Amino acid sequence: MKYPRTLHFTFSPGASSDDKITDSNLHLINKKIIITEKLDGSNFCMTNTDCFARSHNGPPTHQSFDLAKQRHAICKHKIPDNMFIFMEYCFAKHSIYYANLRSYFNIFGIYDSCTETWLSWDELELWSDEIEEPTVPVLFRGTISSEFELQSLIESFMNDTSVYGNTREGVVVRIQDDFNKLDFSSCVMKYVRSDHVQTSVHW
Repeated sequence: MKYPRTLHFTFSPGASSDDKITDSNLHLINKKIIITEKLDGSNFCMTNTDCFARSHNGPPTHQSFDLAKQRHAICKHKIPDNMFIFMEYCFAKHSIYYANLRSYFNIFGIYDSCTETWLSWDELELWSDEIEEPTVPVLFRGTISSEFELQSLIESFMNDTSVYGNTREGVVVRIQDDFNKLDFSSCVMKYVRSDHVQTSVHW
């Protein structure tokens, strides 16, 4: 179970030519939403048997993931068979240096393969407490009544620095409630700053 590709908002200046852009963000309007900071880390996933980097071809081999594999060995017994816990792993610097991290692990999504749903944010926070790792920083929790209000709020957050110091890469907006995997593209969207460097395996 790889993490799905997150669509950019139409007003996201960091969308490159090969990125996918949403054709509608109306599903986020008049719904309870969560806006979180998008961290510039490595996509890392834990199950109760394995851990993966973005490709999910197997356990990550780069030495920067040694700490992540050690952390997985400690907490994997707490993870149910059907659960995939996704997080930003910020041990190694990509394009942005974070001076004030609470942890190298920042949870942003949990998938239940039995029900084929992404857990609600409230459930995600419960699991965050269970495995003793924080979520990505929450910037807003509430309801937006128009597309204009949503864009204005996102752009106001992009005028601030990262919660963890230095530049803010972007923000991610998601439905607060749980949702089916088929609805992912309409329930989770992102805004990325202009000129953000998309690092490769050779960063």
